[in-house]
Amino acid sequence: MMGDMEMVYLQKRDCASCAVWEWIKSDCWKRTSPAMKELSKIEKEGVVDSLGIYKEDGTADTERFDAIVERIRNDVGWIDERGEIKGWDKWQSVNTKVEDAARKRVDYWEKRNDEYEELTVPPELDTPEFKIAWEEYEKYRRLSGFKKLKSMSVSRMWKEMAEWGGETVAISAIETTIAKGWQGIFPPRSTGGAASATSSNQPYEKRLWALEHHKKTLTDELAQLREWHPNAKTEEKKALAKKIKEIRDMIKNLDPTKP
Repeated sequence: MMGDMEMVYLQKRDCASCAVWEWIKSDCWKRTSPAMKELSKIEKEGVVDSLGIYKEDGTADTERFDAIVERIRNDVGWIDERGEIKGWDKWQSVNTKVEDAARKRVDYWEKRNDEYEELTVPPELDTPEFKIAWEEYEKYRRLSGFKKLKSMSVSRMWKEMAEWGGETVAISAIETTIAKGWQGIFPPRSTGGAASATSSNQPYEKRLWALEHHKKTLTDELAQLREWHPNAKTEEKKALAKKIKEIRDMIKNLDPTKP
C-alpha cells in the first residue's frame, strides 16, 4: 500500500484527506489522465458536497477541500509540479488487456447500435411542439440522473406514443411524467375528447409560452456549458446555439391570428 505513514499524517490533520485523495485518483482514472482536473467554483462545490465535507451552516466547505489538496501537493508530494498524481503508471497497469478488450467490445456495440438505428419521428408526432416537449424530457432525464435512452428505445417509444391518439396526447403524457417525477412515459388513461385535439388548435398564447419557455431552458443550458467547459464540448454548444436560433425563428413566424 502506497505511503501509509503519509496518509496517517494527512488524516491526523484532516479526517477527510483519504476521501479527497480517493476522489482525485478515481477522477483521473475515469478521464484516463494522470493530472488532477482543474475545477470551476461550481464543479468544486459539487465534488465537496458529494464527499460530505460541510461547514457548520451545512454548505460545502471548499476552503477545507483546497487545504487538503495543498497538503497532498506540498507536504507529501503526491501531486507533482506538473499536476500529475503519484503512482499513475502503477494504477494503469492494473487494467489488464482482457478488461480493456471487454470494455472496447461494449463501447463498440453501443456505438454500433446507435449508428444503425435511424431516428425518424412518426408522422403523427412530427411537429415542432412535440420535438420541443421531447427535448424537455431528455433534459429532465439528464438532470434526474436517469440513464440516457438508446436510439432503439427512443424509436420504439415514439412508435408507441404515436398510437395513443396524436401529438397532443403524447405531449400531455410527457408533461405528466415530468410533473410527477417519473422516469418513463405512460399512456393516458383516456385519449378521448379534448385530449385528441392537435396542437395546431392550441391558443397562440400557449404556443408562444411553450416556445419562449423552451428557448430559456436551452439558453440556460448553453450558458452553463460555456461556464463549466469554456474550452470544451464545442459540438454540444454549436448544437444548442442552432436549436435556440430555430426556436427564435419559430417565435418570429408565429401567426397570432391563427388559433
